[in-house]
Amino acid sequence: MKHNHTNMGFTLIELMIVVSVVAILASVAYPSYLNHIIKTHRSDAMANMLDLSSILEKRYTEIGHYGDASLAYTVSPKEGGSVRYNFTVTSTGGTATTRTGYTIIATPTSIQSDSECGALQITHTGNKCVTNSGLKCANGNAAARAAVAACW
Repeated sequence: MKHNHTNMGFTLIELMIVVSVVAILASVAYPSYLNHIIKTHRSDAMANMLDLSSILEKRYTEIGHYGDASLAYTVSPKEGGSVRYNFTVTSTGGTATTRTGYTIIATPTSIQSDSECGALQITHTGNKCVTNSGLKCANGNAAARAAVAACW
């Protein structure tokens, strides 16, 4: 009597090949995913900065100066959740009650870890800056403009 046995399982080598392929795919996909998340949170912070800037510009239109500029909110995301960026504002020009300029700065928190761009800045003139390896602004040289364009 002849038995016809068919193999119904995987060999250890086949299983190790599948595990290796999955590990390689994960090692490529996970860092890309994390980078995408960082960029998404950065975009949210930039939108918040532009919102804060428009609030300050409205104040300027109403009273003729920025006064002692204060921000409507100081974190991103403003809706709540884990804080990714802290916002500060620095008033410039004039006296405490007649300020003629401002700079809004978004500093990433430890959970954001944005080493590509660092802190983001925008001024009352719309000049955008990043602080990765030194302050680089859109009104600077070609390398600085490229660094700002990559982040903003």
